[in-house]
Amino acid sequence: MIVSDTPGRIEISAPAKLNLTLEVVRRRDDGFHELRSVFLALDLVDTITVEGSPSISLSCSDPDLETPENLVWRAAEALRKAAGLRTGASLTLVKRIPVAAGLGGGSSDAASTLLALNTLWNLGYPRARLQEIGATLGSDIPFFLGTSPLALVTGRGEFLEPLQFPPHLGSARFVLVKPPVGISAGAVYRAYPQARWSEGQDRTASWFRELSACTPADRNRMPAPFNDLEAIALQVAPEAEVARDLLLAAGTARPVMAGSGSTFFALVHSDDEASEVAETVIASRPTTAISVFRASPGKLASIET
Repeated sequence: MIVSDTPGRIEISAPAKLNLTLEVVRRRDDGFHELRSVFLALDLVDTITVEGSPSISLSCSDPDLETPENLVWRAAEALRKAAGLRTGASLTLVKRIPVAAGLGGGSSDAASTLLALNTLWNLGYPRARLQEIGATLGSDIPFFLGTSPLALVTGRGEFLEPLQFPPHLGSARFVLVKPPVGISAGAVYRAYPQARWSEGQDRTASWFRELSACTPADRNRMPAPFNDLEAIALQVAPEAEVARDLLLAAGTARPVMAGSGSTFFALVHSDDEASEVAETVIASRPTTAISVFRASPGKLASIET
C-alpha cells in the first residue's frame, strides 16, 4: 500500500511473499525452468521513498545494498529508459525483509519502485506495462505488480491467475527463520535434476482444491505447503537446515523452505501460537545471526488511495 504521497515525494511499502506450493515442471528451451506455484503476499514489508532529482541515486538502511546492481536502482533505470526520460529520482530503501532469503524482497522492492516512479514521473502506464518492464529484471516481479495477494504463478513467473482467498487462510500465521547463509537461486536451478520435474502431475491444483474445501473449523487440517526446490537447495547449502531444525524443535509440523531459500517457514493458526514458536526458536538458536520473523497474509503495493 502507499504510505504517504506528498508533492514530489512518494513513500510506498513492498511486501514479502511466500510460495505456499512450488513445483518445477520442466526446463524450457530458453534455459529457464517452468514453475507452478501459489504465491501469497505477507505483511512483512520494506519501505521505499522516491523523490524528484536530476539523476538516479539510492540510499539504504543497509549500506552494502547502495549499488547500481540493486533492483531498486535497476528498476528506476529500466523505467526511465522505457519512457525516454532524462530526469532521475532520489531513492531511499528501508530493508526489513531479509536478503537472499527466498522471500522476494528484491523483486518486491523493484515492483514498488516502478509503481512509485510511474506516478512521480506522471507516466500513466498500466500495471501490464509495468509488469513487462519488471519481467526483464526478475521473474517474481510481475506477481508484485498484479492485482491479487494470492495468485497461481506459472511459466517462469510471467503468468498470473488471481485466486479466491479462502477465509481461513486469512487467519493463518507464519513463523519465518532465516539462517546466516544465503542461497543462490541460480545454483539451485542448475543443480535441479530432470528426474524431479513435475511434468503433468499438477500437485498445486490438487493442493489448492484441498485448501479451498477446508472450513474455518478444519483449519488444523489445512494441507501442508510444499516446495520441490527444498531438497536440492539443501544439497547446495546444507547449513541452511538449521532453520528447519529449529522450527521442528519448536513443535511445528513440517517446516518448508521459502522459494529457493534459505528461509524456512512454519504455518500456524493463531497469533499466540506464532508468538510461542518464535520465542522458542529465539531462545534455542545457537547464534543471533539466525533471524526470526512473524508474518500474516498481507497486501500488494498500490498507489491508489
